[in-house]
Amino acid sequence: MKKGYYSIEEIREALRKPGYVTPLLKGLKYTFKMFMSKDVTIQYPTERREIADGWRGIHRLLKESDKFKCVGCGLCAEVCPPKAITIVTEETEDGERFPAKFQIDELRCIFCGFCVEVCPKDAIEYSKVYDFVDFEKEKFLLQKEDLVNPEKYIFQGK
Repeated sequence: MKKGYYSIEEIREALRKPGYVTPLLKGLKYTFKMFMSKDVTIQYPTERREIADGWRGIHRLLKESDKFKCVGCGLCAEVCPPKAITIVTEETEDGERFPAKFQIDELRCIFCGFCVEVCPKDAIEYSKVYDFVDFEKEKFLLQKEDLVNPEKYIFQGK
């Protein structure tokens, strides 16, 4: 017998042992089962995953009858750990406060949720936008006008 070759008897003896054929058949069974199962792949970005209710996406600044609900108290900016929120408050003639500038740096934000929890007027919330992408850092500095409708930042493909 040449070195490196097996005889028919040696091959038959090896196949009789349970350690060779059984794992092969189990692997083939699993492969066939996965081949016949439903696909789990989605065709992103035309198909999108369903987002859970507690998801923390881009911030949304809420309006109430064409006015921002935010009164510019500054609690959200104060409680923000990375200091991603900037607020400049002004007053009208009748003493009503409003944010003249409301800016969130989405690159700096850690999406902790403190700003949403601390707001006394419930003026800020998280949207379900999870794929805000761009090549320029300046586009991630969102002003109050940008935060009204964060859904416009959903990735649409090329």
